[in-house]
Parts: sequence; C-alpha cells; structure tokens
Amino acid sequence: MATAPPRQQWPPEPSHRRDVAAYICTELRANPYTSVAQNMVWTGPREIVVRNGLFGLGSLTIPAGLCGDLAESGLSPMVSSEHLVLLALHCLLHHSVGNGINWIRGAALAHPDSAFFQSLWAQVAFAHVWPPAVGLAASCARPDIMRWCRGAYYAWLRDCRRPGAIQAALTAAQAAKWHVVAPTAASAELVRLVHQLQIACVPTASVHNVAADLVINGTSAMCVAPRDKLLLAMHMLRGDKAAMFAESIPELAEVRAGEAFAPTALGDSWLDELSS
Repeated sequence: MATAPPRQQWPPEPSHRRDVAAYICTELRANPYTSVAQNMVWTGPREIVVRNGLFGLGSLTIPAGLCGDLAESGLSPMVSSEHLVLLALHCLLHHSVGNGINWIRGAALAHPDSAFFQSLWAQVAFAHVWPPAVGLAASCARPDIMRWCRGAYYAWLRDCRRPGAIQAALTAAQAAKWHVVAPTAASAELVRLVHQLQIACVPTASVHNVAADLVINGTSAMCVAPRDKLLLAMHMLRGDKAAMFAESIPELAEVRAGEAFAPTALGDSWLDELSS
C-alpha cells in the first residue's frame, strides 16, 4: 500500500474525529480515561492499515468507514501521537466536559515531559484557568460577584474563543482614562454599579492627574482601585448595558472595536467540533 503524507491531525475531518470518538466511547464502551493513554500514546509514527474494512488504533478495532474514504483510498497514513490530540479530546470530553478537562489537567501534571499530554492541556487550559485580569476582577469575598464574573467570562469566551484577546481588552480598559458625561443614563448606571459592586474610588485633585481613572464632565476626576476597575470594565463591556456604555464612553468604544469582540469563524476551534 502507498503511504499517505503526515497530517496535522488525524482523522483529518472534524466529523470523522467525532464519529471515531463516539464509536470508541459508545460502541466499544471503552473507558476514555484509560483507553486514550493506552492506545493513543506511542513513540514515533505508526502506519494505520485497513484490513477487511477495519483499522487498528492500539488495541481498538474501528470501522474504516468512519474515516470517509480511508478504505477506498488504498493509503496507510503514518500517524504519530501528536496527530491524535483532537481525537483524544473528543474521547475524553465525550461523556463529561468538566470531568474530562479535570482529567487532562491531572495527566499533564503527572506527565510533565509528555508532549502529548501537554498538547492536550494547552487545548483546554483556558477553561480551567482564567486570564489574570478576570481572576483579579473576581478576587473578592462576595459569591455573587465571583459567580457573575465566571458566567460573564465563559459567555465572552464562547463568542470570541480567544482568552488572550479577552485579557488584552480588559487590560486596555483598565489602563485607559474614562471620560464620562453627567447627568446621562450611562453616568447614572455607572453610579449604580459603583454602589452595587462596592467599588473603591476616591476623588483626585486634578483631572490631569496621571493616576485618574474617571473624568466627569472634564472638571472632576476619581481614582479607582485596580481590581475594582477591572470589575467595572467587565460589567461595562459585557453586562446588560454594554452598548449604552460604548456609546457614551469613547475609551470603552475603542476597546469594543478590538479582537475580543469579533466572533471567531466557526470551525476555528475544537469547541465547534464538540457543539456541531
């Protein structure tokens, strides 16, 4: 048989990875937490050979029809463990996303020198470890605030799928000096948030103070604690009144024009494979 060139991920199509993982976890009733380590981790490339319409993946025997035209192509792909990361993800997250991610984190800690497990962890770390700005915003003793931050972050992540972009947006919002006009609906909502979230802020002597975080009507200014400004930024960028704040505060409008508010095209993430 001819040998196919190496592929970035195998099976090459998302639908094939879903089908193979579903077959492993349901038809074969394999425990993904043991079968992945036993059947997808090896040294060097291995040839995937089709015999009688079936191919082997370690000790697992799988119908070649689940991989499209694998049987008809006459090719035997050379596959390394690094090519099976997304297939392993599908298996590990098939029954429970939360349990699967926890298992992957444990496996990565237990095998720090394994490129395979480190690659798995790199795919899902964003769901287990918040960006620093989100973590700081949620660092308080109020369960309602922590719960809101968690929900807002994951809703944001579902839209843009880029944790780095979320971190950059919050950092930019925190660093900017917000110019607010009062009295307006936006300024009233901002005052409400300050009271509701118990934001620590103090007036400053000059609007030209480099430490000033809020400038009201160009005549007065306030300094806000760094953690509290991040919390305000999350509410003003992702809360119910985000559009109103963007229309009223130019600095937030500039942040909202960035990458963190541009939805990622479907197919750019393994999350799309799971939800399809």
